[in-house]
Amino acid sequence: MESNSDKKSGIFLSARHVSWAVSSVVLICFFVFIAGYFLGKKKAVEKFYSKIKQDSFSDHIYYSMCSMYDRPDEQQAEEGVVAAQSDLSPLSDVKTDELGEQETLVAQAAAAVQQDLEKKEIESKQVDTIVAAQEKDIAQYYAELIGFGTYRAAEKFANKLEKDNISVTVKKRRSKTAKGRVITWYQVITEKFNNRNDLIALVDDISAQERLKDVRIVSC
Repeated sequence: MESNSDKKSGIFLSARHVSWAVSSVVLICFFVFIAGYFLGKKKAVEKFYSKIKQDSFSDHIYYSMCSMYDRPDEQQAEEGVVAAQSDLSPLSDVKTDELGEQETLVAQAAAAVQQDLEKKEIESKQVDTIVAAQEKDIAQYYAELIGFGTYRAAEKFANKLEKDNISVTVKKRRSKTAKGRVITWYQVITEKFNNRNDLIALVDDISAQERLKDVRIVSC
């Protein structure tokens, strides 16, 4: 018979433990791969950006050099004229500067006067506009609708309009005939309006409804 000492000794792992170990190794390898991939991408981007920056700097230097050596002949001629003018006597320069300053002062004074005149003209127009608007707001208007020989007839017509929410008033009038005779009659007039256009619209409605003609609008 075999004794217990003859049995194999060592570490024995179950299939479950083996699968966990394999999975752990696979995950570690995967994360290492991802980290290396992104690190390589970062270095590639930095290298590409550095190359673009160097190319841009080189282009700027090249453009500056070309601008220095490719100046047109006209610019050189202008520089020659400036150099020639700089060789003139100091007295000529002083006289030219004094004349230029005088002309500048005269031009500035003329411009200031013109601006002041324009400002005053604008202010005058604004004042006229305000005054006209105030006069327009102050003025009032009413319409003389129709006249009657008796107060009763005039009052009847006024009551008819008031039923339509039209405010009117009966006014007593006196007139003289060709023979000098004084006649008393009664006129129906509207209330006072600040806006003449609103009154005209109301008169048109009343004229169409009551068949009125030659309605006169009076300002007061």
